[in-house]
Formats: sequence, C-alpha cells, structure tokens
Amino acid sequence: MLLILQSLVPGVYKLNEFLLPHYFKTFVEAAKKLSGYDEDKNTYNNPSNALKIGHSILQCCDILESQSIIEGKSEEELQTLRNFKKIFQMEWKYAISSNAIQDMSKKKFNKSIKLPNADDIQLLHNYLLDEMIKGKNLIEKGLYTQVTYKMVCQCLLSQIILLNRRRSGEVERIKVNDYLNRDQNKMQNEIIKSLTKVEARLSKNFVRFVIRGKKGRGVPVLLTPVLKETLDVLLNRRSSFGILESNPYIFAIPYTVEGTYRGTDCLRKSADACGASDPEQLRSTKLRKHIATMSQLLNLSNSDREQLANFMGHDLAIHNEYYRLPDETLQISRVSKILLAMESGKLHELKGKSLEEFDQYMMPVNLSDSELDEAELDEETVTGI
Repeated sequence: MLLILQSLVPGVYKLNEFLLPHYFKTFVEAAKKLSGYDEDKNTYNNPSNALKIGHSILQCCDILESQSIIEGKSEEELQTLRNFKKIFQMEWKYAISSNAIQDMSKKKFNKSIKLPNADDIQLLHNYLLDEMIKGKNLIEKGLYTQVTYKMVCQCLLSQIILLNRRRSGEVERIKVNDYLNRDQNKMQNEIIKSLTKVEARLSKNFVRFVIRGKKGRGVPVLLTPVLKETLDVLLNRRSSFGILESNPYIFAIPYTVEGTYRGTDCLRKSADACGASDPEQLRSTKLRKHIATMSQLLNLSNSDREQLANFMGHDLAIHNEYYRLPDETLQISRVSKILLAMESGKLHELKGKSLEEFDQYMMPVNLSDSELDEAELDEETVTGI
C-alpha cells in the first residue's frame, strides 16, 4: 500500500506523512489499485484486500495519535490527524467497503464446497498406519536411523490430526507434559455400567488428554492403542534420537531447542504419497469441515452435537451455522420432494409423513418409459423381488 502511495505522490515517503485530510482520495485510489479494481465492471480481483487495508489504516492512525500525544506534539498536528481519521471513518465505507462487501457476496453465490472423499481418507489412514507400524517395529528392535525416527514421528503426527480432526498447528505443538500429566484415574463403575458394551470397551482402550487449542481453549486429543504404543516408543528413546532435554514438544526435531515438525507439511506429504484421487482435499481444515458437515447425516441428539462441537473446539452456534451440509445438496434432495408433492396436488395424502417417508409415495419424474423400466429392474435386482 505504501509503495503505491509513493508512486502516486512522488516526494512523500513515510506513511505518517500521508495521514492528512487532503490525501484521503489518494488512499482510495491506492486501495483500488492494491485490490485490482476494474472500473468498467465495478468489481475487485481481491475484495478482501480492500476491506483489510481499511482496518489497517485506522490502526495506523491510532498508533500515530498515541505516539504524538506521548511526544507532546502540538494540538494543531493532533487535530489534523483526527480530521483525517474522521473523514476516513465517514467516507471509506462509501468509497471502498460497501462495494467490496457486495463483490465478495456475489462471488460466493455459486462457489462450490468440496469435501474430502471417504475413499481417500481411508487410503491415507491405511498408508499412515502401515508406515508408522513398520518404523515402530524397527525402533523396538534397535534397527533405526534418524530417517526412521523422522518417518515415524511425521506419520504419528499426521495420524493424530486425521483421527481427531484437530488443527495441524495444535497437534504439532503438543508438549510431553500434556501427555504425561493426563488424567489416568479409572472410570467409576457406575458410569461404566451406564455405557453400552462397545462404549465401555472404547473407554478402556482409548487414551484422552487435553492440549491448548485456538484462543487458549483446552481441546481434547484421543489416541488409539496403536497410537499410544508408538508415542510411548518415541518418548522412551528421545535421547537416542538426539532430542534435547530443553525441547518440550513431542514431535521435536533432533538437536533443536524448540523446533517441531510442521503438521501441514507432514499431512501434505502423506496425502501425495498414499495414492489419493484428490490429495489437495486431505488437509486439516478440510478434514475438520468434513466431519462437522457429514455428522448431520447422523441422527445426533442435542447433547451429542454439543459434545462433538466441544471436541472440535467450536461454539455450538458457530458449528451449526458454518459447518452444515451444502445448501445445494439439501435443496436438490429434500426441498425438491416438497415442491414436487405440492406440484402434484397430492400434498394432503402425505399429511403427517416425514421427508424420508415421502419416497414410497413418489415416483421419479421426467423419465421415459424405458428409463423407468431400467430403474425398476435395478431395484428388483437389489431387493431380490
């Protein structure tokens, strides 16, 4: 932004020299250039840049005003800066912000939401598990090198991200004490008896501990028995791998004081190597959106949804608003049932029926006789009728 301002006003070099009322239009012109504004189409290439730069300029005004007061600048200079800030707050929304927001909204209208493929997730899981177990066995036999440690460490890091759908930055910064100081008290018998057999078994086999998440919020991490065994092997041989005692992190890089392997890099590398059809979708953010979105297909109670949202580190309201099935899926598959039923004039016959029960009363529309015969034949083959 400053470089563009300097090109528009030769001879002025510092940002504080531009924070004057008569330079407001220069700021508008510079913001349009910065965000790729097309005057003919009235659109921006990067509308978010136009919005963000406005906030940054106001922050600069606040910083300069504070510094000027501390340095004892004259009241006249302070008033000039305040006049610029007042003009900026009043006019920027008309000159830049409102148009940029409208442009952003238009670009989101038909933007598709792509989620990871279930087969790709399975491929990634199997690949990570195989590589991790191979490396773990070598380490246990004493037949390992630094390359083996790096491979096991990165696979374990990726596997924890994949299983827990955690943010990659949260997992890569797990500290040894987070794991060692976990609650290891046995579950009360009364609670165990209230669980199903499967739930009780899972409770005994899985390990849970809490780490620091986004905004300092505590978020849980679950480990399967295989992940726990691998983690214990790495921790028990830290000195053999060249991990310094001063490095507090589990996924530490050898001979570094605070270095850790990056979760995003590890996940990207594994996604490319596992043979997935669309490895670009196998990222921590996409995986988190995948579980939050697909969980809507399950008949979860309010309590279950709240538990899932807490586990993901989300507020339930945010979880419901931003992590939902794509609108086009719901509108094509479910809302269309209602519209067709109304169009047929037989909506009264479906009184008291759920949308799932609509299926047995509705026939495919706009299909030829031959297509209908094929559909019926396929159904008979599947059902054995």
